[in-house]
Amino acid sequence: MKRSLPPIFTERHRTAIELRERKHYTFRQIGEKLGVRPGRAREIYQAGVSRRTFTPECFYGLTCRTVQSLENLCLYNREEVLAAVMAGQLTAKSGPRNFGKKMEMEIRAWLGLSDL
Repeated sequence: MKRSLPPIFTERHRTAIELRERKHYTFRQIGEKLGVRPGRAREIYQAGVSRRTFTPECFYGLTCRTVQSLENLCLYNREEVLAAVMAGQLTAKSGPRNFGKKMEMEIRAWLGLSDL
């Protein structure tokens, strides 16, 4: 699982946001720095801004796919996720669709339950 600081962003997102907001680069200039076309640079920037705006801080440390799955299950904080794990609702066998072993291990490690 790839993570950077803050964990919800990739290095490309952080670079695009920094270049656009702090240094006032154009998307063409950002694209040159990232090695992509201007349209893709814009997409990377917008995805980073969206993740920064809409992802709660309590989910930092999880991958975007896991955060989206938890939000689709209406689990919006650590306590709700812990209750669901303890109730057996978030397992690879009885969990929601596309909820596999890796996501289960990631959530358990995030909750500090990996040794249980």
